[in-house]
Amino acid sequence: MTDGAQPKSWAITMLLAWHRADTVSLKEKERNNEVFRYQHNRNPFIDDPLFAEKIWGTLNSAGETTDERFSLTLYPNPAHDYLQIRISGTISAESMVYIYDMAGCLVLAKMVDDQTTTLAIDGLSPGIYFLRLEGEEIVATRDLLLTGDNHPYHRIDVSYSSGTELINVLKTIHKICSVLTNPDLE
Repeated sequence: MTDGAQPKSWAITMLLAWHRADTVSLKEKERNNEVFRYQHNRNPFIDDPLFAEKIWGTLNSAGETTDERFSLTLYPNPAHDYLQIRISGTISAESMVYIYDMAGCLVLAKMVDDQTTTLAIDGLSPGIYFLRLEGEEIVATRDLLLTGDNHPYHRIDVSYSSGTELINVLKTIHKICSVLTNPDLE
């Protein structure tokens, strides 16, 4: 069923089919709440029935369904003065890339019609951004970290289980990035 620590593809397919067929019941929710009272931990697959889909299925962290025939890669990420966008799969001739800052403000928009596009991003301030690709049948969102001058890139792995928790994680990351890009804030 596994290959080392990773489940084999047939096992993922089987377990996801079972997960989709056996939806979370009221009894399971009540048991999860009762366990929390004693053990102070919760089952994230009960709290968020889409969690399995986000990990092994076709949903990304933004709640969008991913298309197995399509992928969007940003390189380098973290980036400094340019960003290369690689798209595998079919894109429409009028696909758009939008970059939003943490406040949700649109800071850059560009039409893309090629599988590989390079964006000049040297005019953007260091911080966390969201890149969104919108095409005729495709919508994909990726997060993007821009570093300042002479800063090595920093990788931050996070996990969250609710929208409120995600907002708190993003606020913390924003503070970290502010210190990384402006050491005088320490």
